[in-house]
Order: sequence, then structure tokens, then C-alpha cells
Amino acid sequence: MAVSFADAIALFENTLTGKGQAGPDLDGAGKLGPLVVTKLKQLHRIGWIEFATLPSDEVGEVANGRLRISQAFNHDVVAVALIAVHEAAHAVIPWKDTEYYVDGEVRCRRLEISFYEELLAARRLPAQGRQARELEKQKELAKKDQLIDFVLSMKQYADQVKPRWIKRTIREQRWRGLGNRWPSSKRLFVHVLAGELPVPDAEMILEILHSSLDKPLEFTSILPLKDHDPDMIRIRKALATGGLMAKPEARRRLEQVEKRSGRSLGLPVSVR
Repeated sequence: MAVSFADAIALFENTLTGKGQAGPDLDGAGKLGPLVVTKLKQLHRIGWIEFATLPSDEVGEVANGRLRISQAFNHDVVAVALIAVHEAAHAVIPWKDTEYYVDGEVRCRRLEISFYEELLAARRLPAQGRQARELEKQKELAKKDQLIDFVLSMKQYADQVKPRWIKRTIREQRWRGLGNRWPSSKRLFVHVLAGELPVPDAEMILEILHSSLDKPLEFTSILPLKDHDPDMIRIRKALATGGLMAKPEARRRLEQVEKRSGRSLGLPVSVR
């Protein structure tokens, strides 16, 4: 017999996370709990939470207003509750361009992780070990403020990143700043900024590259391996034409990056 959605909702509602009392802000997810409980009850009341056959790599989704959970979990109330909370959180976070796609996904995962931690303390775990292992991995990443990097490693979110979001993230030193970012995230940032129109932000690209100065091995992940790669050409052009040569400090920083990376990045030959 399939689990009761009412039981799954009650499981979340009776936690501190579900009551919005979990403590830290959780990347803006700390107060989402009661809103998610309300949304889940609304959907359940009208019969819009259902089990469905989903692709093997998907556990749940919100489609046409309905919350659908993989049939594979229909006998596991803990798993159903975790999935339902994550998906319902998407339904209550306002749609706001990149704010939804990236920040929104981080908030959904932080809420689910907070709920998982309470279940873990109560020794109530999902029956399928894979789901618990995945949440455990994300829990550890969240502690290091690197859940954002995990999200950005997925194409569907990386494709939605815009230059203005990157600049705000860097300027506000969100998630402990550039020094805490994965090389893959830095590569994404440089790629997006180098393609910015009408003019790429050369100083911001340089700031990202300079953040890896004491980790030179990162440059092999951040920069394309071949000089004639279209991405590399765009990066070099952005740095060469971005006015950096007229600013002594920026020029010095670019010299440092070229030396540590071993790559030509826009400095005139006469300057090297």
C-alpha cells in the first residue's frame, strides 16, 4: 500500500524546519517551512500530489501545478516527505529570472537538507541508501558554503547564469567569496563574463582569475587548454581591450596571473 501524502506532510509540519524555526537563514530558506506546509496541504486537498512514472534520474517535479513524485518511492514516507518539501519549495519561491533558477534551487536544497538533518537526529532515514548518501553529500557541501558550486555544476542551472548575477555574487562575497568557489564555478563565471555584451567586464574577469593565484593548478580547470579555443580567444580579447593597461594595479595583477598560469592573457609583448 502506497504511503499517505497526509502523513508525509505531517512529518515535515512537525519539525522545526517545517515551523520556520530551524535557526540560521539557510540562504533565505529559513522561513520557507510554513509556506511549504501550506502549499502541500493545498495541493493535497485538491488531489494534485501524485505518484508518477518519472525518468530514473528524477525523483520529483512540479508540472502544470501538480506535484509528481517518482513511483519508486511510494512505500517510503520519509523519502516522499523529503521530495515533496523540495518540490513544493519551488512552487512558493517567486519566479525571478536567475534568482529563481540558481538562488531558488539553493534555497530548496537548503530547506530539504535542514529537514533531513532533523530526520537524521530522530533516526528516520529514507529506505533507499542512494537518496541518503546524496543528501549527506549536500549537507557537507552546505556546511562549507559550496552547495552553490554543486548547483552550478548542473547544466540546467549553469545555462541560466547571467553576468549581473555573477557580479553581485562576487561583490557581495556571497558563500564566502571567490576563494571558496570550485574551479568549475570560476570557469563558468569567466565564460559568461567574457561573452557579455556590449562590453565584457575585464576587471571582474581579472578578479576571478587573480583569486586562484595561490592555487595555480586551478588555472588548468578555469582556462581552456588550447589557445585557439573560442572561449580562450574571447577571454584574451576581453582582457586586452578592457582598459587594464591604463591601470597600473590591474596591469600588475594581470602580469601575476600570466606568470602563475603560464598563459598569454592579453598583455602586450612589450609589457611581459
